[in-house]
Amino acid sequence: MTFRSPSARLALAPFLAMLFALMALAPVGGQSNDAASTPTLSVAPRLLRIGYLRPEGEVGFTRGQMEALRARLVQDAPLMQACAAAGYDGFGLYETDGGRDMLRRLNAREFDLAFVPLRVWAEQNPAAGYRIILQTRRERDITATRGSMVLQRGVVFLSPRSPFFATDPLDPQPFGAYLQRARVAVVTSEGMAEYVAPLTSLAERFGVAPPAADFLWMESSAEVVKAVLAGLVDVGVCEQGALDETLGVAGLRDNQARLIRPVVVSRPVPTDPVVVRPELAPRDSVLGRELKRVLRDFSIETGFGAVSLQSAQDSDYTDVPALLARFNELIGRELRRP
Repeated sequence: MTFRSPSARLALAPFLAMLFALMALAPVGGQSNDAASTPTLSVAPRLLRIGYLRPEGEVGFTRGQMEALRARLVQDAPLMQACAAAGYDGFGLYETDGGRDMLRRLNAREFDLAFVPLRVWAEQNPAAGYRIILQTRRERDITATRGSMVLQRGVVFLSPRSPFFATDPLDPQPFGAYLQRARVAVVTSEGMAEYVAPLTSLAERFGVAPPAADFLWMESSAEVVKAVLAGLVDVGVCEQGALDETLGVAGLRDNQARLIRPVVVSRPVPTDPVVVRPELAPRDSVLGRELKRVLRDFSIETGFGAVSLQSAQDSDYTDVPALLARFNELIGRELRRP
């Protein structure tokens, strides 16, 4: 049929366009078009989530250290077999932005395994259910007289510039007033031995603690010692083992009595734990046992620098929440680095 009228040809144009579109969708060669038209759905890998704190003083780990750990984990055949059996395809690294952020994410059970500052562990909601499998260790740490638990103590000490350096005994009232105006060097507010334990002991003995607004925040316990020795501050708060180690390295141990005066030494506290979700507890989980083995091996290979890991359990840490509660009672829950 021939349409001579231009208007007739224009009226037919939409119908021709629809016809050509239907022809383009028709199967070719008798083959169904379903496979070609259905999009392929990709399934995201299920990662075992590893949480850690970015470095803050002597607490936390660097991104480079954690990347090296992940590389070591994926190279271990028995571990990867256990991961596959448990439905994991690999490992994800999740850096937290300070203690408050890590606490929030632990309570939300965002991690399968986490390297946790001791203060954060003590603050977490027990309902989160994390289990301790390892703890950190440095050469300067001490070992419990019974068992093999690794412990640290905190110390508060004075510089010879302090007007109370040679005063003995220290009268709580004038010394307490002095602490309120003294310049104090500290490390990290997330550290139990470096911060919570010694400040608690100080408050128990003298009734007050220095105001956090006047703290000089240092990068390590060794830097605190150097700041006191250099006369930058009159009071230092740090981990006792680091104080002894720093003086020893500088050859000043024999002159210690003339250079610093310890005011309080805290009760011993365990070091920072490594925790897993309850279903990964090594006692009940092949994957948990393999993870613990590889983490220990990696630390022995100095993957974490001066920090190694050794076996630990929840029962080693039963006294820690009470110490933190005492700190909160005497000093205040919010005494943290701004």
